[in-house]
Amino acid sequence: MDAASWSKLDGCLRPGQRKLTTADAASWRKAFAVIANSPLRVDLSCVLEQVVSELTAFLRKANRALRQVTLGTLNALLVAYGDRISSLAYEVIVVELSMLISDMDLHMTALALELCCTLMTDRKSCESVGLTVRQKVLPQALILIRSSLLQGHALQAKKHLALLCLGEIGRRKDLSVHSLIENIIIESFQSPFEEIKSAASYALGNIAVGNLSKFLPFILNQIDNQQKKQYLLLHSLKEVISRQSSDKTGQNELQHSYIEKMLALLFNHCESEEEGVRNVVAECLGKIALIEPRNLIPALKVRTTSPAAFTRATVVIAVKYSIVERPEKIDEILYPEISTFLMLIKDNDRHVRRAAVLALSTAAHNKPNLIKGLLPEMLILLYDQTVVKVGLTRSIVNVRVSKQNLSCFPSGGVDAIGRHPTTS
Repeated sequence: MDAASWSKLDGCLRPGQRKLTTADAASWRKAFAVIANSPLRVDLSCVLEQVVSELTAFLRKANRALRQVTLGTLNALLVAYGDRISSLAYEVIVVELSMLISDMDLHMTALALELCCTLMTDRKSCESVGLTVRQKVLPQALILIRSSLLQGHALQAKKHLALLCLGEIGRRKDLSVHSLIENIIIESFQSPFEEIKSAASYALGNIAVGNLSKFLPFILNQIDNQQKKQYLLLHSLKEVISRQSSDKTGQNELQHSYIEKMLALLFNHCESEEEGVRNVVAECLGKIALIEPRNLIPALKVRTTSPAAFTRATVVIAVKYSIVERPEKIDEILYPEISTFLMLIKDNDRHVRRAAVLALSTAAHNKPNLIKGLLPEMLILLYDQTVVKVGLTRSIVNVRVSKQNLSCFPSGGVDAIGRHPTTS
Protein backbone atom coordinates (compact mmCIF):
# COMPACT_ATOMS: atom_id res chain seq x y z
CA MET A 1 0.00 0.00 0.00
CA ASP A 2 1.41 3.40 -1.01
CA ALA A 3 1.67 6.36 1.37
CA ALA A 4 -1.41 8.11 -0.03
CA SER A 5 -3.61 5.03 0.34
CA TRP A 6 -2.29 4.40 3.84
CA SER A 7 -3.07 7.97 4.81
CA LYS A 8 -6.65 7.66 3.53
CA LEU A 9 -7.15 4.37 5.40
CA ASP A 10 -5.72 5.85 8.59
CA GLY A 11 -7.98 8.88 8.22
CA CYS A 12 -11.01 6.58 7.97
CA LEU A 13 -10.19 4.17 10.78
CA ARG A 14 -8.95 6.51 13.47
CA PRO A 15 -12.24 8.43 13.83
CA GLY A 16 -13.98 5.06 14.19
CA GLN A 17 -11.54 3.99 16.86
CA ARG A 18 -12.11 7.25 18.79
CA LYS A 19 -15.90 6.89 18.49
CA LEU A 20 -15.79 3.55 20.32
CA THR A 21 -16.10 5.55 23.54
CA THR A 22 -18.94 7.82 22.32
CA ALA A 23 -22.65 7.46 21.69
CA ASP A 24 -21.90 6.01 18.24
CA ALA A 25 -19.94 3.14 19.77
CA ALA A 26 -22.49 0.43 18.91
CA SER A 27 -22.32 1.14 15.18
CA TRP A 28 -18.53 1.18 15.15
CA ARG A 29 -18.26 -2.06 17.13
CA LYS A 30 -20.37 -3.74 14.46
CA ALA A 31 -18.36 -1.99 11.73
CA PHE A 32 -15.08 -3.39 13.01
CA ALA A 33 -16.64 -6.87 13.13
CA VAL A 34 -17.73 -6.49 9.48
CA ILE A 35 -14.22 -5.34 8.51
CA ALA A 36 -12.65 -8.29 10.32
CA ASN A 37 -14.97 -10.75 8.57
CA SER A 38 -14.38 -9.19 5.16
CA PRO A 39 -12.40 -11.22 2.58
CA LEU A 40 -10.63 -7.97 1.61
CA ARG A 41 -8.29 -8.33 4.61
CA VAL A 42 -8.23 -4.59 5.37
CA ASP A 43 -5.03 -3.62 7.20
CA LEU A 44 -6.10 -2.46 10.68
CA SER A 45 -2.60 -2.24 12.12
CA CYS A 46 -2.85 1.55 12.60
CA VAL A 47 -5.70 1.16 15.12
CA LEU A 48 -5.78 -2.56 15.99
CA GLU A 49 -4.15 -2.46 19.44
CA GLN A 50 -6.25 0.55 20.53
CA VAL A 51 -9.49 -1.01 19.23
CA VAL A 52 -8.79 -4.30 21.00
CA SER A 53 -7.91 -2.46 24.22
CA GLU A 54 -11.07 -0.37 24.19
CA LEU A 55 -13.28 -3.32 23.29
CA THR A 56 -11.75 -5.35 26.12
CA ALA A 57 -12.67 -2.58 28.55
CA PHE A 58 -16.31 -2.91 27.44
CA LEU A 59 -16.41 -6.43 28.91
CA ARG A 60 -16.54 -4.81 32.36
CA LYS A 61 -19.67 -2.79 31.55
CA ALA A 62 -23.01 -3.64 33.15
CA ASN A 63 -24.87 -3.48 29.81
CA ARG A 64 -25.47 -7.12 28.80
CA ALA A 65 -26.13 -6.40 25.11
CA LEU A 66 -22.95 -4.34 24.96
CA ARG A 67 -20.88 -7.20 26.35
CA GLN A 68 -22.42 -9.68 23.88
CA VAL A 69 -21.65 -7.55 20.82
CA THR A 70 -18.16 -6.87 22.16
CA LEU A 71 -17.40 -10.57 22.57
CA GLY A 72 -18.48 -11.21 18.98
CA THR A 73 -16.38 -8.34 17.63
CA LEU A 74 -13.32 -9.42 19.60
CA ASN A 75 -13.73 -12.97 18.32
CA ALA A 76 -13.85 -11.73 14.71
CA LEU A 77 -10.75 -9.57 15.24
CA LEU A 78 -8.81 -12.43 16.82
CA VAL A 79 -9.65 -14.78 13.96
CA ALA A 80 -8.60 -12.27 11.31
CA TYR A 81 -5.71 -10.44 13.01
CA GLY A 82 -4.61 -12.70 15.86
CA ASP A 83 -1.00 -12.79 14.68
CA ARG A 84 -0.80 -8.99 14.99
CA ILE A 85 -2.20 -8.70 18.51
CA SER A 86 0.29 -8.70 21.38
CA SER A 87 0.45 -11.43 24.01
CA LEU A 88 -0.19 -8.82 26.69
CA ALA A 89 -3.47 -7.84 25.01
CA TYR A 90 -4.42 -11.52 24.87
CA GLU A 91 -3.75 -11.91 28.58
CA VAL A 92 -5.94 -8.90 29.42
CA ILE A 93 -8.76 -10.35 27.28
CA VAL A 94 -8.49 -13.67 29.12
CA VAL A 95 -8.71 -11.95 32.52
CA GLU A 96 -11.80 -9.97 31.49
CA LEU A 97 -13.67 -12.81 29.80
CA SER A 98 -13.04 -15.11 32.77
CA MET A 99 -15.31 -12.83 34.79
CA LEU A 100 -18.19 -13.65 32.42
CA ILE A 101 -18.04 -17.44 32.87
CA SER A 102 -20.90 -18.34 35.18
CA ASP A 103 -24.10 -20.40 35.17
CA MET A 104 -25.97 -17.18 35.94
CA ASP A 105 -25.83 -16.29 32.21
CA LEU A 106 -25.17 -19.31 30.04
CA HIS A 107 -25.43 -17.47 26.75
CA MET A 108 -22.78 -14.98 27.83
CA THR A 109 -20.70 -17.87 29.12
CA ALA A 110 -20.90 -19.61 25.75
CA LEU A 111 -19.71 -16.48 23.94
CA ALA A 112 -16.87 -16.01 26.43
CA LEU A 113 -15.73 -19.62 26.10
CA GLU A 114 -15.96 -19.42 22.31
CA LEU A 115 -13.69 -16.37 22.40
CA CYS A 116 -11.29 -18.24 24.68
CA CYS A 117 -11.23 -21.19 22.26
CA THR A 118 -10.38 -18.84 19.38
CA LEU A 119 -7.65 -17.27 21.47
CA MET A 120 -6.16 -20.64 22.46
CA THR A 121 -6.19 -21.88 18.87
CA ASP A 122 -4.45 -18.78 17.56
CA ARG A 123 -1.89 -18.51 20.36
CA LYS A 124 -1.54 -22.10 21.48
CA SER A 125 2.25 -21.86 21.46
CA CYS A 126 2.36 -18.79 23.72
CA GLU A 127 3.10 -20.00 27.24
CA SER A 128 2.13 -16.76 28.99
CA VAL A 129 -1.35 -16.79 27.42
CA GLY A 130 -1.77 -20.48 28.25
CA LEU A 131 -0.76 -19.81 31.85
CA THR A 132 -3.32 -17.01 32.13
CA VAL A 133 -6.04 -19.30 30.75
CA ARG A 134 -5.07 -21.96 33.27
CA GLN A 135 -5.13 -19.53 36.19
CA LYS A 136 -8.22 -17.50 35.25
CA VAL A 137 -10.49 -19.46 32.91
CA LEU A 138 -9.90 -23.06 33.90
CA PRO A 139 -11.04 -22.66 37.56
CA GLN A 140 -14.23 -20.96 36.39
CA ALA A 141 -14.81 -23.64 33.76
CA LEU A 142 -14.34 -26.43 36.31
CA ILE A 143 -16.91 -24.81 38.60
CA LEU A 144 -19.26 -24.49 35.63
CA ILE A 145 -18.93 -28.17 34.77
CA ARG A 146 -20.59 -29.07 38.06
CA SER A 147 -23.59 -26.80 37.46
CA SER A 148 -26.94 -28.51 36.94
CA LEU A 149 -27.98 -25.58 34.72
CA LEU A 150 -25.36 -26.28 32.07
CA GLN A 151 -26.97 -27.14 28.73
CA GLY A 152 -27.19 -26.22 25.07
CA HIS A 153 -24.54 -24.06 23.43
CA ALA A 154 -22.78 -23.31 26.71
CA LEU A 155 -22.27 -27.03 27.31
CA GLN A 156 -20.85 -27.51 23.82
CA ALA A 157 -18.52 -24.53 24.21
CA LYS A 158 -17.26 -26.01 27.48
CA LYS A 159 -16.63 -29.38 25.84
CA HIS A 160 -14.87 -27.67 22.95
CA LEU A 161 -12.56 -25.76 25.26
CA ALA A 162 -11.92 -28.82 27.44
CA LEU A 163 -10.84 -30.91 24.43
CA LEU A 164 -8.54 -28.18 23.11
CA CYS A 165 -6.96 -27.79 26.55
CA LEU A 166 -6.55 -31.55 26.84
CA GLY A 167 -4.70 -31.60 23.53
CA GLU A 168 -2.41 -28.76 24.58
CA ILE A 169 -1.63 -30.45 27.90
CA GLY A 170 -1.13 -33.86 26.28
CA ARG A 171 1.31 -32.47 23.72
CA ARG A 172 3.55 -31.21 26.52
CA LYS A 173 2.97 -33.86 29.20
CA ASP A 174 2.48 -37.63 29.04
CA LEU A 175 -1.16 -38.37 29.94
CA SER A 176 -0.93 -42.16 29.68
CA VAL A 177 -1.29 -42.44 33.46
CA HIS A 178 -4.95 -41.49 32.99
CA SER A 179 -6.56 -44.82 32.19
CA LEU A 180 -8.46 -45.08 28.88
CA ILE A 181 -8.18 -41.35 28.17
CA GLU A 182 -7.96 -42.13 24.45
CA ASN A 183 -11.31 -43.94 24.55
CA ILE A 184 -12.92 -41.09 26.44
CA ILE A 185 -11.74 -38.60 23.81
CA ILE A 186 -12.82 -40.77 20.90
CA GLU A 187 -16.37 -40.90 22.31
CA SER A 188 -16.67 -37.24 21.27
CA PHE A 189 -16.35 -38.34 17.63
CA GLN A 190 -20.04 -39.24 17.97
CA SER A 191 -21.03 -35.64 18.76
CA PRO A 192 -23.54 -34.02 16.37
CA PHE A 193 -21.46 -30.84 16.51
CA GLU A 194 -18.61 -30.55 14.00
CA GLU A 195 -16.49 -28.31 16.24
CA ILE A 196 -16.61 -30.92 19.03
CA LYS A 197 -15.55 -33.72 16.67
CA SER A 198 -12.75 -31.58 15.27
CA ALA A 199 -11.53 -30.67 18.76
CA ALA A 200 -11.60 -34.34 19.80
CA SER A 201 -9.53 -35.27 16.75
CA TYR A 202 -7.06 -32.52 17.62
CA ALA A 203 -6.89 -33.68 21.26
CA LEU A 204 -6.28 -37.33 20.36
CA GLY A 205 -3.46 -36.44 17.97
CA ASN A 206 -1.77 -34.18 20.47
CA ILE A 207 -1.89 -36.57 23.43
CA ALA A 208 -0.24 -39.08 21.07
CA VAL A 209 2.60 -36.58 20.59
CA GLY A 210 3.14 -36.74 24.37
CA ASN A 211 3.53 -40.55 24.31
CA LEU A 212 3.95 -42.03 20.83
CA SER A 213 4.53 -45.60 21.96
CA LYS A 214 1.25 -45.64 23.88
CA PHE A 215 -1.18 -43.72 21.68
CA LEU A 216 0.12 -43.90 18.08
CA PRO A 217 -0.53 -47.68 17.73
CA PHE A 218 -4.05 -47.03 19.06
CA ILE A 219 -4.72 -44.41 16.38
CA LEU A 220 -3.33 -46.62 13.60
CA ASN A 221 -5.43 -49.57 14.76
CA GLN A 222 -8.56 -47.44 14.94
CA ILE A 223 -8.04 -46.11 11.41
CA ASP A 224 -7.94 -49.69 10.10
CA ASN A 225 -10.96 -50.87 12.07
CA GLN A 226 -13.28 -47.88 12.46
CA GLN A 227 -14.52 -46.99 8.98
CA LYS A 228 -17.02 -44.37 10.14
CA LYS A 229 -14.41 -42.56 12.25
CA GLN A 230 -11.66 -42.82 9.67
CA TYR A 231 -11.68 -39.19 8.55
CA LEU A 232 -11.35 -37.83 12.11
CA LEU A 233 -8.73 -40.43 13.03
CA LEU A 234 -6.67 -39.47 10.00
CA HIS A 235 -6.78 -35.88 11.20
CA SER A 236 -5.45 -37.11 14.56
CA LEU A 237 -2.62 -38.88 12.73
CA LYS A 238 -1.96 -35.69 10.77
CA GLU A 239 -1.50 -33.81 14.06
CA VAL A 240 1.16 -36.33 15.13
CA ILE A 241 3.03 -36.14 11.83
CA SER A 242 2.78 -32.35 11.57
CA ARG A 243 4.26 -31.87 15.02
CA GLN A 244 7.22 -34.06 14.10
CA SER A 245 7.79 -32.50 10.67
CA SER A 246 7.76 -28.96 12.07
CA ASP A 247 9.97 -29.67 15.10
CA LYS A 248 12.42 -26.75 15.10
CA THR A 249 14.97 -28.73 17.10
CA GLY A 250 15.35 -31.15 14.21
CA GLN A 251 14.57 -34.08 16.50
CA ASN A 252 12.19 -36.68 15.15
CA GLU A 253 10.70 -39.13 17.63
CA LEU A 254 8.95 -41.23 14.98
CA GLN A 255 10.73 -44.57 14.83
CA HIS A 256 11.27 -46.19 11.44
CA SER A 257 8.82 -48.96 12.36
CA TYR A 258 6.10 -46.36 13.03
CA ILE A 259 6.75 -44.66 9.70
CA GLU A 260 6.53 -47.99 7.85
CA LYS A 261 3.18 -48.77 9.48
CA MET A 262 1.85 -45.30 8.71
CA LEU A 263 2.95 -45.49 5.08
CA ALA A 264 1.34 -48.88 4.56
CA LEU A 265 -1.91 -47.56 6.03
CA LEU A 266 -1.85 -44.27 4.13
CA PHE A 267 -1.05 -45.82 0.76
CA ASN A 268 -3.93 -48.25 1.29
CA HIS A 269 -6.30 -45.31 1.62
CA CYS A 270 -5.11 -43.40 -1.45
CA GLU A 271 -8.00 -44.85 -3.43
CA SER A 272 -10.71 -43.90 -0.94
CA GLU A 273 -13.96 -42.79 -2.56
CA GLU A 274 -14.16 -39.89 -0.08
CA GLU A 275 -12.26 -36.84 -1.28
CA GLY A 276 -11.85 -35.58 2.29
CA VAL A 277 -10.09 -38.80 3.29
CA ARG A 278 -7.79 -38.63 0.25
CA ASN A 279 -6.86 -35.02 1.03
CA VAL A 280 -5.89 -35.85 4.62
CA VAL A 281 -3.94 -38.90 3.41
CA ALA A 282 -2.09 -36.67 0.96
CA GLU A 283 -1.26 -34.13 3.66
CA CYS A 284 0.04 -36.88 5.94
CA LEU A 285 2.24 -38.27 3.16
CA GLY A 286 3.53 -34.80 2.35
CA LYS A 287 4.47 -34.14 5.98
CA ILE A 288 6.19 -37.54 6.28
CA ALA A 289 8.13 -36.63 3.13
CA LEU A 290 9.55 -33.67 5.05
CA ILE A 291 10.81 -36.11 7.68
CA GLU A 292 12.00 -38.96 5.43
CA PRO A 293 12.44 -37.45 1.94
CA ARG A 294 14.90 -40.06 0.66
CA ASN A 295 12.37 -42.83 1.25
CA LEU A 296 9.15 -40.98 0.47
CA ILE A 297 9.91 -39.23 -2.82
CA PRO A 298 10.78 -42.53 -4.61
CA ALA A 299 7.72 -44.20 -3.07
CA LEU A 300 5.49 -41.38 -4.27
CA LYS A 301 7.13 -41.36 -7.71
CA VAL A 302 6.45 -45.07 -8.23
CA ARG A 303 2.74 -44.45 -7.67
CA THR A 304 2.52 -41.78 -10.37
CA THR A 305 2.09 -44.70 -12.79
CA SER A 306 -0.60 -46.43 -10.71
CA PRO A 307 -3.62 -47.60 -12.73
CA ALA A 308 -5.83 -45.98 -10.08
CA ALA A 309 -6.49 -42.30 -10.86
CA PHE A 310 -7.21 -41.44 -7.23
CA THR A 311 -3.79 -42.80 -6.23
CA ARG A 312 -2.04 -40.72 -8.88
CA ALA A 313 -3.93 -37.62 -7.75
CA THR A 314 -3.18 -38.28 -4.08
CA VAL A 315 0.59 -38.62 -4.52
CA VAL A 316 0.71 -35.36 -6.51
CA ILE A 317 -1.21 -33.55 -3.75
CA ALA A 318 1.22 -35.12 -1.26
CA VAL A 319 4.09 -33.43 -3.12
CA LYS A 320 2.13 -30.17 -2.94
CA TYR A 321 2.01 -30.47 0.87
CA SER A 322 5.74 -31.19 1.00
CA ILE A 323 6.55 -27.87 -0.68
CA VAL A 324 6.78 -25.37 2.16
CA GLU A 325 8.15 -21.85 2.22
CA ARG A 326 11.08 -22.52 4.54
CA PRO A 327 14.18 -24.36 3.28
CA GLU A 328 14.00 -28.12 3.90
CA LYS A 329 16.24 -31.11 3.25
CA ILE A 330 13.59 -32.43 0.84
CA ASP A 331 14.29 -29.62 -1.65
CA GLU A 332 17.46 -31.10 -3.17
CA ILE A 333 15.82 -34.53 -3.41
CA LEU A 334 12.59 -33.25 -4.93
CA TYR A 335 14.28 -30.93 -7.48
CA PRO A 336 15.31 -33.60 -10.04
CA GLU A 337 12.03 -35.52 -9.58
CA ILE A 338 9.34 -32.84 -9.52
CA SER A 339 8.75 -32.92 -13.27
CA THR A 340 7.47 -36.50 -12.95
CA PHE A 341 4.67 -35.28 -10.70
CA LEU A 342 3.87 -32.04 -12.49
CA MET A 343 3.74 -33.69 -15.92
CA LEU A 344 0.63 -35.49 -14.73
CA ILE A 345 -1.08 -32.29 -15.87
CA LYS A 346 -1.37 -34.29 -19.15
CA ASP A 347 -3.18 -37.17 -17.40
CA ASN A 348 -6.46 -38.43 -18.81
CA ASP A 349 -8.25 -38.07 -15.46
CA ARG A 350 -9.46 -34.60 -14.46
CA HIS A 351 -8.78 -35.23 -10.75
CA VAL A 352 -5.14 -35.93 -11.52
CA ARG A 353 -4.83 -32.88 -13.78
CA ARG A 354 -6.36 -30.68 -11.10
CA ALA A 355 -3.90 -32.06 -8.52
CA ALA A 356 -0.96 -31.26 -10.83
CA VAL A 357 -2.20 -27.68 -11.33
CA LEU A 358 -2.47 -27.20 -7.55
CA ALA A 359 1.03 -28.60 -7.01
CA LEU A 360 2.41 -26.33 -9.73
CA SER A 361 0.75 -23.31 -8.12
CA THR A 362 2.16 -24.16 -4.70
CA ALA A 363 5.67 -24.60 -6.09
CA ALA A 364 5.43 -21.30 -7.96
CA HIS A 365 4.46 -19.47 -4.78
CA ASN A 366 6.77 -21.17 -2.28
CA LYS A 367 9.75 -22.67 -4.15
CA PRO A 368 9.92 -21.15 -7.67
CA ASN A 369 13.45 -22.48 -8.16
CA LEU A 370 12.02 -26.02 -8.20
CA ILE A 371 10.09 -25.33 -11.40
CA LYS A 372 12.00 -22.50 -13.09
CA GLY A 373 13.57 -24.81 -15.66
CA LEU A 374 10.26 -26.50 -16.41
CA LEU A 375 8.26 -23.37 -17.15
CA PRO A 376 8.65 -23.27 -20.96
CA GLU A 377 6.97 -26.67 -21.25
CA MET A 378 4.69 -26.40 -18.19
CA LEU A 379 3.12 -23.09 -19.22
CA ILE A 380 1.97 -24.53 -22.55
CA LEU A 381 0.37 -27.45 -20.73
CA LEU A 382 -1.15 -25.12 -18.13
CA TYR A 383 -2.69 -22.86 -20.77
CA ASP A 384 -4.21 -25.94 -22.37
CA GLN A 385 -6.16 -26.48 -19.17
CA THR A 386 -7.89 -23.12 -19.67
CA VAL A 387 -9.52 -24.29 -22.89
CA VAL A 388 -13.19 -25.09 -22.31
CA LYS A 389 -13.71 -28.82 -22.77
CA VAL A 390 -17.26 -29.73 -23.75
CA GLY A 391 -17.17 -32.94 -21.76
CA LEU A 392 -16.58 -31.01 -18.53
CA THR A 393 -19.35 -28.44 -18.95
CA ARG A 394 -22.82 -28.79 -17.48
CA SER A 395 -25.84 -26.87 -18.66
CA ILE A 396 -28.52 -25.56 -16.33
CA VAL A 397 -31.67 -25.96 -18.40
CA ASN A 398 -34.13 -24.29 -16.05
CA VAL A 399 -32.87 -21.18 -14.23
CA ARG A 400 -35.70 -21.66 -11.72
CA VAL A 401 -34.53 -25.16 -10.87
CA SER A 402 -35.06 -26.10 -7.24
CA LYS A 403 -32.25 -26.15 -4.69
CA GLN A 404 -32.47 -29.97 -4.54
CA ASN A 405 -31.83 -30.31 -8.27
CA LEU A 406 -28.90 -27.92 -8.18
CA SER A 407 -27.19 -30.17 -5.67
CA CYS A 408 -26.76 -32.85 -8.32
CA PHE A 409 -23.84 -30.91 -9.78
CA PRO A 410 -20.61 -32.01 -8.02
CA SER A 411 -18.77 -29.19 -6.26
CA GLY A 412 -21.47 -26.71 -7.21
CA GLY A 413 -21.07 -27.41 -10.91
CA VAL A 414 -17.38 -26.43 -11.13
CA ASP A 415 -15.10 -28.65 -13.16
CA ALA A 416 -11.62 -29.94 -12.32
CA ILE A 417 -9.82 -26.65 -12.92
CA GLY A 418 -12.38 -24.31 -11.43
CA ARG A 419 -14.56 -23.38 -14.43
CA HIS A 420 -18.25 -22.81 -13.91
CA PRO A 421 -20.81 -24.61 -16.07
CA THR A 422 -22.31 -22.80 -19.05
CA THR A 423 -25.86 -21.62 -18.58
CA SER A 424 -28.38 -22.13 -21.36
